[in-house]
Amino acid sequence: MNAHIESVTTCFSIKTNGHPENKTKINSGEVTLERQILEAFRSIESVNFVREGLLMKANIFFPNHVQEAKDMVDNLFDLIAINARMKHTTENGHLKDSFKNIHSEILAENNWFANAYDLYRKERANKDFKLIEPYIKRGEEGNILDFGCGMGHLSKKLSEEGLVVTSADVIDDENRVSKEDKNVKFEHMSSPADINFTGAHFDTIIIWQVLHHINEKDLYPILKRLSKIGDRLIVNEDMYGSGDNVKGLSQSIREQKQFVRYMALEEKDQIAILRIIDYVANFFIRLSTHEMNIPLRFQTVDQWASVLSETGFDIEDIYSIGIREHKWHPDPQVLFVANSNKNNS
Repeated sequence: MNAHIESVTTCFSIKTNGHPENKTKINSGEVTLERQILEAFRSIESVNFVREGLLMKANIFFPNHVQEAKDMVDNLFDLIAINARMKHTTENGHLKDSFKNIHSEILAENNWFANAYDLYRKERANKDFKLIEPYIKRGEEGNILDFGCGMGHLSKKLSEEGLVVTSADVIDDENRVSKEDKNVKFEHMSSPADINFTGAHFDTIIIWQVLHHINEKDLYPILKRLSKIGDRLIVNEDMYGSGDNVKGLSQSIREQKQFVRYMALEEKDQIAILRIIDYVANFFIRLSTHEMNIPLRFQTVDQWASVLSETGFDIEDIYSIGIREHKWHPDPQVLFVANSNKNNS
């Protein structure tokens, strides 16, 4: 164990004030968010899948800092492994405190990372736009709602393509890149259910990896509300298990070696992978889960399709994205294209 890891491990051992644990239903019974995450990080198969995926693409996304990126990933997962074995983390709810220490110690040593990651996200937004462009309904004005916009990279790209964009999120990040574009209107929501865009109507609503962050009791009301203010819905979600009527699934399996490996895993390991990626991306990199709602309610393709159908949408198509080359995080994804059913109650 090197000195860097030893120093951070020492600070993990310091007791801090406890805080309420975020609970969410997963399969049967209620478990804490922290237990979900810790159990995921104790899955060697899942941890190795994510770690190896991040290391493999370091040279693609950070060509000027390849070794630094690989060292950062290795240090991150070494520290998480130590943390996952610490009894006090499970018992006293100190996971967030531990991750703050990891964030501070590792990113403080990598001053290059913030700018490099921002460039990566901008390029990813360009390719995400190309992915969904054929399915965007523009209407007369091309009004778009980016629901759960995050840092606003996709919102900014949509605006650059001539669309009238409203972005919305529970986090009003001072570093949100879409602030650079004065044509992007931002709605700060007090919660995911806070949909009060007075008089608004959108040709297309985009929900990009957001639905699994919404509590069960809020999910149906939110989607029903969105079905009344939008004509078309484009949903990007993480995928586990298989699904019926998914276009391009066999092609993803033929062309993507990582995806083949993922699909061969048991569903519990697939879910663990999604939890690890989500938590690392949102907490370690952005340090934002103190504001973001993260129940991590991943569902199968068929379950998401049922949810959309039951909340006022007619599904037009479901497309396999798999694990895309333009993504650093190796999370398999699926794309839903649906239209509002104007007869819904």
